Amino acid sequence: MHCDGYPGYDSLAAKNNNIILSGCLYHARRKFIEVAKLSRHQESVSNTVINYIAKLAKIEEDIKDFNHDDRFIIRNEKARPILNELHDYLVSKQPQILPKSPLGQAVNYTLNQWSKLLTHLKDGRLENNNNRSERAIKPFVIGRKGWLFANSVDGAHAAAIIYSFVETCKWHGVEAYNWFRYVLAKLPLCSEDNLESLLPFNIKPELLVKG
Repeated sequence: MHCDGYPGYDSLAAKNNNIILSGCLYHARRKFIEVAKLSRHQESVSNTVINYIAKLAKIEEDIKDFNHDDRFIIRNEKARPILNELHDYLVSKQPQILPKSPLGQAVNYTLNQWSKLLTHLKDGRLENNNNRSERAIKPFVIGRKGWLFANSVDGAHAAAIIYSFVETCKWHGVEAYNWFRYVLAKLPLCSEDNLESLLPFNIKPELLVKG
């Protein structure tokens, strides 16, 4: 599961051994960028960390169109040494920084997330960030301010399911409105064994156009 450092994900993984968390390096970078804005020194700790992450981002940009196996190999050849250097650097600087200062919080966050930040090195299908998830939920994060809020746990759960279906439709190039209309008409006639056939990626596009 690609995620940021929200503690709720740790609780989820603790309850299910099948869930492995893959951390977001760019969430860590964001904290150092905020610190760098307050510092005029180009050789500051925050800028040094940002430069390390920029090198890692360049590697990801170069291999984004490679197959999974090649991504795995190149990451372990090129990205792993940089990550090791970054880790050693942060560990060496941590005792010199006030823990509750903005920089101290950025360093502590990154080191606390470290095992998750290395997860993407184990599988070429993974990313070193959760930007795709962030982009997917952005419309709802922005829109929820103007929408009716979910004032119960059941309401929030139902909204999460609906939003997930909408994003699944978008990912597979399916018009969400047509899919909902089709499924709501077919659902009462569908047996439990055939529910999977109604998922967005299992329905022929021409059926949705016809409604």
